[in-house]
Amino acid sequence: MRHVLASAQRAGARTNLISGPLLQLPLYQPENIERGDGARFLVAGWPTPLGAAINSAESVFDDEGICLVPRVGQILEFMAEEVMSFARPAGVRR
Repeated sequence: MRHVLASAQRAGARTNLISGPLLQLPLYQPENIERGDGARFLVAGWPTPLGAAINSAESVFDDEGICLVPRVGQILEFMAEEVMSFARPAGVRR
């Protein structure tokens, strides 16, 4: 995720990493109807971007989240470009 966010930042986006306990949505926790603080940053109505399957048996990322596998890095950068292409026409602020 950090790799995709860094690619989006290079393209001019302002990004936030929302993961783990910050991402509390009722869809994933039906017993909890409250949304976590991170959920308020989510924007509804965007098409789902390309997914990236990553072999977790390989060492793909270093401790800082830097991608070590060039092909995976290319796929993740494409994903960042795709997300940015959705954001620009929608007028999402940087």
